[in-house]
Amino acid sequence: MSRRFIVILLMVLCFGVDLWSRRTTRRSLKAPETSIAVSGMIPVGVGMISVGKYDKPLRSRYETVFVTNHTDSTVTALRLRLQYISQGDTIHQTERILRCNLPARSTRRLTFSSWDKQFTLYYHLTDKPSRLHGTPYDVCITPVEISVSADQ
Repeated sequence: MSRRFIVILLMVLCFGVDLWSRRTTRRSLKAPETSIAVSGMIPVGVGMISVGKYDKPLRSRYETVFVTNHTDSTVTALRLRLQYISQGDTIHQTERILRCNLPARSTRRLTFSSWDKQFTLYYHLTDKPSRLHGTPYDVCITPVEISVSADQ
């Protein structure tokens, strides 16, 4: 019996069958891009863009924010810096580039995917969940850069 085992093992090794490197996952998968490259971004000056009315309920996959364009140009992309704060401490910080169509002197709602993948946090000004327990947080949103359309 042990002789058969040795023969089979030698055959496997001789024919180059590599049983330990067998992949059971899909090949050629690419990691999702964390940022979107937008050319022609310009820094946001005082009074160009204002951000208000942020919302993210406990069980939501999305965050919503209202953005007002105070410029004379249509904004096509917006880079926001978001700082999430709970009990005075920063619990997360990120920058998001949001593609949008924000006409001059107008306000639009922008929706983007939430960073809270486990649905354990909610914005403190959102209605408190009645039966579910979650952690409230505050958010500080700063517009960093904008991209404007060339046809004006």
